[in-house]
Amino acid sequence: MDFVLKLSIGLAVTWIFYWLLLRRLTFYRWNRLFLLVYPAMAFLVPFIDITGLLHQGDDKAWLRAIPVLEQYSFRFELQETSVWSDPAFIGGLVLAAGSIIMAARFCWQYWSLRKAVSGAVLLADDEARLYHVDKRILPFSFGRSIYLNKHLHTEAELREILRHEFIHVKQRHSLDMMWGELLCIINWYNPFAWLLRNAIRQNLEFIADHQVLANGIDRKQYQYMLLKVTGMSSFSVANNFNLSSLKKRIVMMNKKTSASVHLLRFVLIVPVLAVLLLAFRSVTRLDLPSPSSLIAEKIFADTAVDRDSFIALTDGDTLHLQAVKIIHDTVPKKKTDNIERIDIHKKNNLVTIRLKDGTVEKFDLSDPKQKESFEKKYGKISTPPPPPPPPSD
Repeated sequence: MDFVLKLSIGLAVTWIFYWLLLRRLTFYRWNRLFLLVYPAMAFLVPFIDITGLLHQGDDKAWLRAIPVLEQYSFRFELQETSVWSDPAFIGGLVLAAGSIIMAARFCWQYWSLRKAVSGAVLLADDEARLYHVDKRILPFSFGRSIYLNKHLHTEAELREILRHEFIHVKQRHSLDMMWGELLCIINWYNPFAWLLRNAIRQNLEFIADHQVLANGIDRKQYQYMLLKVTGMSSFSVANNFNLSSLKKRIVMMNKKTSASVHLLRFVLIVPVLAVLLLAFRSVTRLDLPSPSSLIAEKIFADTAVDRDSFIALTDGDTLHLQAVKIIHDTVPKKKTDNIERIDIHKKNNLVTIRLKDGTVEKFDLSDPKQKESFEKKYGKISTPPPPPPPPSD
């Protein structure tokens, strides 16, 4: 579930960055590259752990200023009883079921498109295939094919429509469309995935509009034609000649070309990615509050616990750290060799043990049976010693 959370945050940051800094710029090709690359990077960033690069130097105050996501994320782990009672397993099923439904929805839309153009007549087959469809449809392109009803437009309009759709075909905008659909199939639960999908579609129309006008087409005449075709049937999986956000397209067509200096905005994504990588790092003793760090240092000195693998702190109070020390002192050495991580949740009396082979075990020590099972496997937990008496005057 950590991957799902980190992926969702990555997509959210990508869209917010685009919406705040890039969407008003006329660098449409750069925006296209951004909307293709950075959502893809959101899938990779959760697997990058830079913790090992952060142990050089003594001053780590700047590092503690960036909170670690792992400290605040919910951990749903396998229990010994049944996978059907595990929230992580149920959550995974829900996500998979949603993706299957979304994939089926996409297949239905594609089938509807193919059915609608099944009787199309091929008019030309050169760099792009041109089809006439004897229905009241919005001109659109998909792959190398352009579909339109030639009886609904004048000869001058057809020339402008073909220029627009040919740009979609030549630059292979259908691949961008499929990428947007895939984002929504995988991340159907994330509103930012849908916003990115819409941004991808909108930017493709900006690209086509810009290049049509760059060929000398009259701007007002072109905009009037866009208004004329509003209301016709369209297909969501294709590059449609008109979008519902027609007002934004007209605004961008009338906008002055952005100054080259604004290209520096794209560089600002680098520090944003750096902050994400720091927030996605593993919890280390550097992330502990300073009082707890002193206690942790004593525990590391008094026990044979490996510093690098001992990241088992759900809170930083004395009793919790003391309980961790007791477990490591009482568990036989041959059994601790396979332990990668121990999480103790003092408030609800839960102990989670993650083994090096990836197995996760969870014990509720308030349940006598589970406590007996834990002690049988890992040893008996001794009673913590009483706190020292207050100093006498």
